[in-house]
Amino acid sequence: MNKKAKNTLILGLIVVVMISVLVVGVVMAKPSSNAGRGLAACKDGSDNDGDGLIDWPEDPGCQNKNDKTETDPDVECDDGVDNADSDSLVDYNDPGCSGPTDDDEIDGQCDDGVDNTDADSLVDFPNDLGCSSYSDNDEIDGQCDDTIDNDGDNYTDYPNDPGCTSYSDTSELGTVECDDGIDNDGDNATDYNDAGCTNPSDNDESNCGDSVCEGGENCDSCAADCLNVGQVCCNGTAYDGDCCDNNDCTFPAVCVSHNCQIPDSCNDSDGGNFPFIFGTTSGYFDEIFYSNDDYCVDLGNIMEYFCSGNYEQSQQQSCGTDFFSDPFCLGDLVYKNYTDYFCSGGECDVNVTLELQENCDDNDSYGSNYCFNDSVYRDYYNYYCNYGYCNFTTTPELVETCESPEECIGGECVIPDSCNDTDWGFDFTTQGTISGYMNQTPYNDTDYCLNSTHLMEYYCIGDNPGDPYEWDCSMNQTGCVNGACV
Repeated sequence: MNKKAKNTLILGLIVVVMISVLVVGVVMAKPSSNAGRGLAACKDGSDNDGDGLIDWPEDPGCQNKNDKTETDPDVECDDGVDNADSDSLVDYNDPGCSGPTDDDEIDGQCDDGVDNTDADSLVDFPNDLGCSSYSDNDEIDGQCDDTIDNDGDNYTDYPNDPGCTSYSDTSELGTVECDDGIDNDGDNATDYNDAGCTNPSDNDESNCGDSVCEGGENCDSCAADCLNVGQVCCNGTAYDGDCCDNNDCTFPAVCVSHNCQIPDSCNDSDGGNFPFIFGTTSGYFDEIFYSNDDYCVDLGNIMEYFCSGNYEQSQQQSCGTDFFSDPFCLGDLVYKNYTDYFCSGGECDVNVTLELQENCDDNDSYGSNYCFNDSVYRDYYNYYCNYGYCNFTTTPELVETCESPEECIGGECVIPDSCNDTDWGFDFTTQGTISGYMNQTPYNDTDYCLNSTHLMEYYCIGDNPGDPYEWDCSMNQTGCVNGACV
């Protein structure tokens, strides 16, 4: 190969490579569209306008296979535009389009941008409540939105017809008697055709005096129709009875459930169950007057009348139990209060009397004599009142001081029996003398000779003299001389 041919081959290879790179780049840039390959939309095998049809000749938007767009600007349902309807939907997605050849996207009255023959001045779905969807072909919502006087009252639709509460109201009839479609007063005429109706807002088909109380009539405006015998009219309402309030009744009667009645009542002049105050209960029971005074059943019991709410009660009660108080002192006197309960003049009363129980001074006394330090004493008991009881103090008093040879014995001064023997007992050889007191009488006896041989010996046995003893001196001595054996 010559050099020129070689250069030509290399240049051709470079051009091929560059074209290949360019094609790959384009494909990678738009991998989802055949149009990027430079193919016309009507022969690229894709549904470019979303109408479910692909390419020429299936898609009516394609004029030929070289057409660059599947849409048709002269057909509303294939022009790619949301035409003059209200739904914001385009072409085949608009329910107003039956297919890509449909030249009108409007789906019905509720999608046509016009306030059609109803009364509400509202246009299409969802603004007009008569439209259930864009496909709804009738904007009329009901009788109150149909521009027809359905109930014959010379008023049409909401808000002109008083029977209509809204455009959506399905009936022009209302609830008042002259607009309810009913012959309320039985005269074979209904609503606006009834002579008793002045307009469809009149709530009374009747006229006063037709013996039927209805509509706007009441016992105040038409007593002939609305008030029966035995009834009373109170602010336009009839009630069985004879009163509206207490002003219609004669005291002490009051108005109860529209009837004048004397209510049960009770008044107590002493203010309640107070047996120590005379009282009278009075009032009405079953509309009959009563009056009862408290009274004494006997000296100690009372019949007490009192009120419990509006009703009289009675109860026999004891005035009380008599009793003495605890004792107490007034000076040296002991007293008790005696409380006496009794009934008098229809009320309980009480009398408190001071009663002397004891004079403590009457108990003042002396005790028995007793001995203390060879003197005779006695105790003086001085009684006084202390906290309601007699108490005493004890004071020793000197009665007598015993003088020797007296001694205090058994509470008195006495000379005790005594015996002293100068020869100290049975001493026959010594003349002796016994002396002392016997029964507080002094004595003195000396041994003496009865004769020349016999001796009369005196001696002591304890504090008492023994019986004189005759002794024969000849038994040991020769004889008796001067009161002693010698």
